[in-house]
Amino acid sequence: MALTRIDYIDEGKKRNIFVKKVPFYSIGLIFKKRSSPLMFELKDEKCLGFTSVFCKKFYMIVLDKNKKVVDKIYFDKWKIKVNCCGKYFIEIMEINDGTSSEYRNI
Repeated sequence: MALTRIDYIDEGKKRNIFVKKVPFYSIGLIFKKRSSPLMFELKDEKCLGFTSVFCKKFYMIVLDKNKKVVDKIYFDKWKIKVNCCGKYFIEIMEINDGTSSEYRNI
């Protein structure tokens, strides 16, 4: 599985994360026990609804077309629907200690 480095801007600071790009129609983190950070990329910015049904806890970073953070969302188990708007959506699975090594750097 090849990971891609994504550079983005968060609160005026340049940051990066290595992600696995997945198609928009992917099931994301559903039914997964472990996963690298996943990134969904849309053609244009859109508002979408996300759920955490059948998922472990995870974080989502939402980026606009300029790869600037517009939202950071924590998904607890069984969150039915959260709406967010952006072009890039990065899902980062939580690990056992309540954080993610990737998210600690954010």
